[in-house]
Amino acid sequence: MTGEYKTLSLDEEALCFFRERINTRLPLATAVLSHHDLARGRFRTLVAEHISHVTRENLERGGLFRSSASREWVIDGIVKYLSAAPDRLCVLEDHVGRSSDPGLSLSRSRIVTCAEYVYFVLCADDTHRQRIERVLWDAASASITYGFMTAAPPAWDPNSGRFSGQDLEYLADKTEKIVVDAYDGEGWLIWEKA
Repeated sequence: MTGEYKTLSLDEEALCFFRERINTRLPLATAVLSHHDLARGRFRTLVAEHISHVTRENLERGGLFRSSASREWVIDGIVKYLSAAPDRLCVLEDHVGRSSDPGLSLSRSRIVTCAEYVYFVLCADDTHRQRIERVLWDAASASITYGFMTAAPPAWDPNSGRFSGQDLEYLADKTEKIVVDAYDGEGWLIWEKA
């Protein structure tokens, strides 16, 4: 990223923020956190050029920069990840939606369920920026948005609309990156497996 923004590595502030932000009452988040020690990974974010350190307070409040720059940054990261291999997925866990919600049928995003839980899924062929932005928007209908960049289970059919419990465990084990919204919804953090 050039110009008035830079990528900044983060420390313990980000680790605490991630742990509080990811809903551990949901199956995929719970599985990911049981498979990965977040402290062993790297945390990054996009910030305005003049910012040298991000505090815990900064992660929770907005107004630090234009949100469009951070949105473009996270979309770039998702495109790059999905483009790297045909089995790549970005799975956003909806922490309030349930499979019985009538509004899900109106969404143009790929929605996958596991029991009553809802996931917005981007596959390797979903690298169009507008599609990714729409999925991020749909997933952001809740106050917290996070997603897991991972690999598809070997026998999983993206048109099935379903994940099994075993699929969620596979997704968790293969997670390489996690994206979490921050800065009062104006920005993003990315965790990368070490």
